[in-house]
Amino acid sequence: MKFPLKEIKVMDASKRTSHSNAYYYGFGNNKRIVLYDTLLRQHKGPKGEEEILAIVRHELGHWHFMHPLISITISTI
Repeated sequence: MKFPLKEIKVMDASKRTSHSNAYYYGFGNNKRIVLYDTLLRQHKGPKGEEEILAIVRHELGHWHFMHPLISITISTI
């Protein structure tokens, strides 16, 4: 299965928080992955690229296992 990725965005979250996060959103073929700038700053150095790639893969896992759909279904019931 191919993830219908439209774009990867970086959110300027450092103005509001030091918390780091990543998530994906969208429906159909308009899915986007968002990475907080604080997350990107925390994962610098020799292993930083691999760590960020692992985080993106984690978000893809949520899509692959249909976690948002399951959550919406459970909360509706």
